[in-house]
Amino acid sequence: MKTIVETLNSIIWSVYVLVPLLVIAAIYFSYKTRLVQLTFLPHTVKLLANSNKKQDSDSISSFQAFMVGLASRVGTGNLAGVAIALVAGGPGAIFWMWIAALFGSACSFVESTLAQLYKVPDNETKYRGGPAYYITYALNNKTLGIIFAVVLFVMVTISISSIQANTITTSLSNAFIPLFNIDPFTIKLIIAIILTLLSAYVIFGGAKKVVKFSTVVVSVMAVVYLGMALLVMLLNITEVPAMLHLIFTSAFNPQSIVGGSMGAIISVGFKRGLFSSEAGLGSVPNAAASADVKHPIVQGLIQSLGALIDTIVICSFTAFIILISGTPLEGADGITITQKALLSTLGEFSAIILTISIVLFAFSTILGVYFYGQTNYEFLFPSKKGLKIYKLIVVIFIFFASLANSELLWAMGDLGNGITALINIFVITKLFKYVKILFDDYKSQLKNNVKEPVFDSREFEEFKHLDVWHQDKK
Repeated sequence: MKTIVETLNSIIWSVYVLVPLLVIAAIYFSYKTRLVQLTFLPHTVKLLANSNKKQDSDSISSFQAFMVGLASRVGTGNLAGVAIALVAGGPGAIFWMWIAALFGSACSFVESTLAQLYKVPDNETKYRGGPAYYITYALNNKTLGIIFAVVLFVMVTISISSIQANTITTSLSNAFIPLFNIDPFTIKLIIAIILTLLSAYVIFGGAKKVVKFSTVVVSVMAVVYLGMALLVMLLNITEVPAMLHLIFTSAFNPQSIVGGSMGAIISVGFKRGLFSSEAGLGSVPNAAASADVKHPIVQGLIQSLGALIDTIVICSFTAFIILISGTPLEGADGITITQKALLSTLGEFSAIILTISIVLFAFSTILGVYFYGQTNYEFLFPSKKGLKIYKLIVVIFIFFASLANSELLWAMGDLGNGITALINIFVITKLFKYVKILFDDYKSQLKNNVKEPVFDSREFEEFKHLDVWHQDKK
């Protein structure tokens, strides 16, 4: 099975299928929106700063939905995936990861706006939605919507959550084994039980508890990891200009472009940049739809910022740590390279901080992707029948995956992401015309000095049937 899955991945994620499709879509949306991710950046930052206000006590704020999306984006790939990109493409690969994220954030803007536009009422979180919903209600293709929902549902339930659980157990057991005279399996079992109980507490607490926990975990994670990265840079401040010079010169070095780095940039650098930011993959819109905002464009802009923060901020700091340390980019896996880089710059205590970072990164991803899984479960079973059984299945998978080998799980995760991305890119390209209408309306209101643009679907022939956007009912 592992061989079959990896073969399919090599086809879908090749430079001939998904990677160029994502790149072309990202450039197309960037062009059609006139680089919304840059031209509207100051406005987007201002929106984010004021995004924690709720419309009412039952709703999820724009900021909370943003944090759930960031929780799923920011995972162990930000620690290991960057090192892998450096190994394959050299320092120049980081520059092309930035480019991939910069253009890719336009995809995030489009898919998150569509998720907002075609969201539906929900008793627990007030609203829910995502690709399965806009495929069904905008593209009028329920069969494809069901296929998308099933693939994403299975992927996050069996694969992604399990991968992160395994990462937590492995990293903590490696940290504790030298400290206690206990056999490795016993330590793993204890950690697995604790992780399972904590996950069960959050998951069975409902979607709102998942949202609240995600907000806290991501906030702590940002302070811990980015604080550590800033410390590395401050202690080596004189080497920062040379490091930045190395990144830019390597990106445009004729030898690297022709010989090896450019090939790696296409197959690994761009892939890692787009994969890390999740731009266009169809996952983050599931979080974006839950936000209670007055205009769909607002959440589209805010979620596009998440793609930039994930790659251009967090991934960059990992790259800076590795490059400043001078750690050899060979003979070890990605996470080991990052670990060696920290040990050489901050000393032994950094191993504890890295372990904490890994745990927070992985647990935040568990929470984020569970939210996506529940959203798609409710699409498949609107009555929410069997939801508690689904939650129990997720918790059981987390426990057993904590003790299992994760190679097949990683491969299945890549395959699921590839399938949903192929479907989503096709769909959002077809539906972009609706985003254009909304974006023109939003810009028109801003031009007329409206401080907080409002969308009422009854004002547009294409959207008048979307009663969730009748402002007197919101």
